[in-house]
Amino acid sequence: MDSEADGKEEMSPPLKRPRLGPEGIDLDEKASAEVKHLEEDDDGDEDLPDSRPGPEMEDLRQSSPESLWRKENLQPPLDHEIEFLLKDPKSYKQGQSVHSHSKTLHGCFTFRLLVFPMGTEVTSPPPQLAAFVEAVPPPGCDEIRWHFEGVRYQITAVNWKDYRKSTTQQDTWSFSRDHSDRGWHKGFVKASQMTSESGWLNDEGELCLRASCSCRRAMMQASGRRPVGHVGLKNHGATCYMNCLLQTLFCLGHFRHIAYSIEVPESDLSQIVSSDDVSDSLGIDEDRPALPLLVSLQNLFYRLQTSEVPVSCRELMRSFGWDTADAFMQHDAQELNRLLCDRLEEQMKGTPTDGEIKRLFEGEFENYIECIDVDYRSQRNETFYDLQLNVKDESGKEITSLEESLKDFVREEILEGDNAYDAESHGKQRARKGIRFKRFPPVLYIQLKRFMFDIEKMDMNKLNSKMEFPQILDLEDFAKGSGQYMLHTVIVHSGGVSSGHYYTFVRSLDSEGKSQWIKFDDEMVTFCSEQAAVEDNYGGEDLTVVNYFSAAPDEIRDRDSWPSGQRIHNAYMLSYVRVDQKELLTPPVLTSEDPKYRALIERCTREAKLAEERRRDRVQRMNRVEVKLIFERDLMKMKGFWPAQDNFPMSQTMKIDGQETTEALLREAMEVQPLVEQNVSEDHVTLFALTQRKTRQMRFKHLPLDDALKCHIQSAALDPQISILVMVSQGYDPQTLETSSQETEDVFHALSEWTEELILLIVKYFCPVKQVIVTLGCYYSQLSEPLKVMLHPEDSWLSQRLQLFVQQGEVAAPPPNTQWQCWEEFGRAAKEIKPRDIEKTMKEEGLYCGDVVIWQPQSAAGPRRPGEGGASEAPEDQAICANVRDYAEQCMNHISVMVRLFTAEAPLSPEGCYSHLELCQPAPRASLQRMDEDDSEQPPELPGQAGDQGTSL
Repeated sequence: MDSEADGKEEMSPPLKRPRLGPEGIDLDEKASAEVKHLEEDDDGDEDLPDSRPGPEMEDLRQSSPESLWRKENLQPPLDHEIEFLLKDPKSYKQGQSVHSHSKTLHGCFTFRLLVFPMGTEVTSPPPQLAAFVEAVPPPGCDEIRWHFEGVRYQITAVNWKDYRKSTTQQDTWSFSRDHSDRGWHKGFVKASQMTSESGWLNDEGELCLRASCSCRRAMMQASGRRPVGHVGLKNHGATCYMNCLLQTLFCLGHFRHIAYSIEVPESDLSQIVSSDDVSDSLGIDEDRPALPLLVSLQNLFYRLQTSEVPVSCRELMRSFGWDTADAFMQHDAQELNRLLCDRLEEQMKGTPTDGEIKRLFEGEFENYIECIDVDYRSQRNETFYDLQLNVKDESGKEITSLEESLKDFVREEILEGDNAYDAESHGKQRARKGIRFKRFPPVLYIQLKRFMFDIEKMDMNKLNSKMEFPQILDLEDFAKGSGQYMLHTVIVHSGGVSSGHYYTFVRSLDSEGKSQWIKFDDEMVTFCSEQAAVEDNYGGEDLTVVNYFSAAPDEIRDRDSWPSGQRIHNAYMLSYVRVDQKELLTPPVLTSEDPKYRALIERCTREAKLAEERRRDRVQRMNRVEVKLIFERDLMKMKGFWPAQDNFPMSQTMKIDGQETTEALLREAMEVQPLVEQNVSEDHVTLFALTQRKTRQMRFKHLPLDDALKCHIQSAALDPQISILVMVSQGYDPQTLETSSQETEDVFHALSEWTEELILLIVKYFCPVKQVIVTLGCYYSQLSEPLKVMLHPEDSWLSQRLQLFVQQGEVAAPPPNTQWQCWEEFGRAAKEIKPRDIEKTMKEEGLYCGDVVIWQPQSAAGPRRPGEGGASEAPEDQAICANVRDYAEQCMNHISVMVRLFTAEAPLSPEGCYSHLELCQPAPRASLQRMDEDDSEQPPELPGQAGDQGTSL
């Protein structure tokens, strides 16, 4: 219920859209009809546990005077609460507003009350109180898109005579610069009720309001146009902890310089085949050997410094020996830091940079035991790369600051009694045991031991107690000459023991030494406030909003604490840099003129080019489409009806980029053998793609030269394919593509100028004598031409094509003066074979480009058996179909059965059982002949085998 008048004068009221429930009920109007006593919410908000009094307390309340519940007996406002007394509320006009004083909570969230005593301009009659919580913009954030997530807030209008009648409303909202206020236009007190008699005003005519807020998170800064200067790291499953550590080390300029300066051995250069971010997104080749750790780290830092998009760290993970499963297993950030430094030191041995890691991160302390009564001591020096400090001491007391935890680390222990120290020749002696720091490293890493084993629960537990850490840490008291350290990074863990998320805050220094904190959350990199980076990550607890207006004063007074919620996001690792060595943070400037970086830049630049080439090749391979080239002579091999699937005979296949156009495909197709040998002109060729229509028919569709091939891919499979019909002009022989010497130039057509007024038909012929359908080829013509244009008396296209099949004996010659009948093959079923009027134009008959037509000699007779009249070459057991429709029906009902007979004496065994039932498409005569040939080549009869019989039903 935010306002559009953010940050304006008091007379600018917030506007509100009515909130409707599932049945259209106005939720705000419903809220005004009752007093809300909200129960415990997800953030830990709850009413007072003792707000439901027992029988004894209820009797006490009934017998107590009314003065017990007066506002004077109500407890003072809580630490996260505002009390606002509004003088003479009826003197205000509708739409006139007033602000309360402001209050700042832990988390830099500052809020105040925005009150409209007589309602806002959109408040419906009668006039009534409207109240809103308004977030005050943080200082210095005028140009920042700030926001506070998940703020729980509550507003109460307090009744002076009986605070049990107070009206309370609660809600949760994310306050931001664009939506800085939230509240209710109604539901508190009506203007007619604002009297001293009703208790809503006191004797001075003041209205009392209380508001409380619970802000669990610090101010966040939304991504804007202001460049951060850094890029994030991709999360490959559960690698947020590694991303935090890598960003921390990357922002440490001297460590980056060390990584860049390490020379790669010649033996490692031969196997350097770097991966790129695109390949990582598509899947890494696991067969490729992993790169050395040093090379992977150099590549990663180089890409972080030069890239403009988030970078992948999968290459570095493979250098650790991790597989895909390890990417989804969250490890400890401190353990990874140890592993990374140890592996780098191993590869740096014997190089000019040997020992640089130690000089940067290694400190030293002394374990000592000193006897009190005799002169005897024991000392042992140890080095450390990070300090692990307690959040709770041995007695279970919470440690509240980093300095206190350091003192606990070096705290002396007195060994006496049964625990006395054995001082060799001196025997058991009282002694002091402890740790003394001898030196601190230039960069100090500190791990806060928030994950501890709970002996009572016998399980790991995370400690979310509050521990403050300074931005300037003075270590002079712990080791002479240590000086002061500046806070550089804060690695935060949000969650519990079994699950959680890591993100990090890094201090960046500009050329003038001014600090700016940056938040790295995997791929998201944004600026943030100092409070969000430091104070918000102390841990601890936050008070939650609570409705205590139903509890008696003594119940409130006897209460030890108020409901609060733990901060599950808190600092886990800290890094400090010596103040007098701030130059360690200065990043190296990569330039080929610097001899220290020349080899690195040349190698990484070369690898980047190779990676870009591999990426392009990979994308091209993924985009390449397999093209099946089909010529007219291939279609002429087809018999029967149109195949149900894309199993057309084809001449050859080729690969081409799916982003290319038809014009590029035509140029590629003109290079295939049939067209090149016969020197076919490109103007005489056009292409058709096999596509699926809305009627689910697979038909050829003309391809304009500027069409992209990807628009005509048959499926989105891993191996995309497209079937292309290469149509050559009439005048070329369909079998050899040779030109006839008798033909004139007028016969050749410029198919490259194909228009929508042209139509291509797949033409077939049904032979009633041999009961077979053959494909004559492809015929193109004007849509305005009738179908009989194929039937010119002399040398018609139909007679010429039919003569080829008659000469080969595949069909019988039609009788002279044949009357022709034409059918359209819409589908394979008999009802989908539709007759067409050959006198009408193709457009009038509803034919489209790519349709299939079947010609046959006209006959009105139905199916008949052989010998019933007329000569026929059909099998004796097969009915003779007089037309295409009858033939289609016969094909749909045709079943071929193969039966092998066995004698009764034959043993019944799986090895001797050769019987089978074969259901198939109608067998033309050629198929039946093959069955007879197969019968003649049967294996020798088995014992008890009587013979074979074949039948076709």
